[in-house]
Amino acid sequence: MNMLIPEFINKSIEIGKSCDIILKRLAFLDREDRNMTFSIAFRTPPEDDTGVFHIIEHSVLCGSDKYPVKEPFVELLKGSLSTFLNAMTYEDRTVYPVSSRCEADFYNLASVYLDAVFHPAMLKDERIFMQEGHRYEIKDGALNINGVVYNEMKGAYASADRQVRGNLNRLMFPDSPYGYESGGDPASIPDLTYEAFIDSHRRFYAPSNAYVFLDGDLDIEQTLATRPDHEAVTNQVRDLMRQQGIEPYVLSTEACAECERCAYLDGQACRFPERMHPCVESHGINVIPILDEQGITFQYGENIVTWISLLFY
Repeated sequence: MNMLIPEFINKSIEIGKSCDIILKRLAFLDREDRNMTFSIAFRTPPEDDTGVFHIIEHSVLCGSDKYPVKEPFVELLKGSLSTFLNAMTYEDRTVYPVSSRCEADFYNLASVYLDAVFHPAMLKDERIFMQEGHRYEIKDGALNINGVVYNEMKGAYASADRQVRGNLNRLMFPDSPYGYESGGDPASIPDLTYEAFIDSHRRFYAPSNAYVFLDGDLDIEQTLATRPDHEAVTNQVRDLMRQQGIEPYVLSTEACAECERCAYLDGQACRFPERMHPCVESHGINVIPILDEQGITFQYGENIVTWISLLFY
């Protein structure tokens, strides 16, 4: 059993059909287990008792750009071969794990979850927020508050143990994320606005704040081994331009990995200036809108790696 934990890998690894996501932190537990697991987690420390991250957890699974159905989570529960399928909001993080023994099903589950967390329909449809969070309704002539998470937490707060635990956390961790109710206090959930809801997703559901975990019999080494071929092509284009008297500035898909420790960290010059290329991401360039605008195809089906370089002249 091997543990592969690249600290920062900027790879457009397509898990399913999401090769437009640049994942920063990935841990891979390589072992002979046919029950393959994928999980993406986000650091989500609450800043109040509105339960915004609990509501986001529910809402992202209500359709996305690639999967515009009302409740893909429910459809997966009914039709997939998953051995585990869920989403959980903790005191300081939100986790989206899936498992399956069927490879095709596994990649499909991961694809649905990746698109759900990064491109959810809730960003364009306020009705999802009202359905999962809170809304006002008139019933029998009286104004009532309704909502999936609101009702769930009302049930949770019917437990004396839950209320004691919440009050103890407030006393023990004042002015700390752990002093707030991450699931949402029914008294505070109605204070959450749609604008604050969207802003919380924008701030915390970013690839730079994501932690990805893979486990099982996955051929990730074969996937990552395609980078040298890409770098070779990049260098060939650079050399052709030099033959034309052009000195391009080259940015590649990933930070340099030629040396175990970068020479720049020790105040020295690069050991391999002909092979080292700064990465696109380090310059704050989002290549996906550029590719879309130019009509360049970058999605080629399941389990396909897309590497991208930019040459400026």
